Amino acid sequence: MGNLKDKIAVVSGAGHGIGKGIAMALARNGADVVVTDLSDEIFEVGKEIESVGTKAFPVKCDVTDLK
Repeated sequence: MGNLKDKIAVVSGAGHGIGKGIAMALARNGADVVVTDLSDEIFEVGKEIESVGTKAFPVKCDVTDLK
């Protein structure tokens, strides 16, 4: 994936499964990551991201809701 230092990624559905895996891979490669999900699990994912040394911005939301 390469060095993503000083980059910011946004991953929706990052509370578990493929979305979480993508968010963690981005973080391990140096990206700060905005992660969203409908569940409270997103805050634990944020902690996991920060444990690898990058910033996490967890947001509990429904990205399909325009309101």
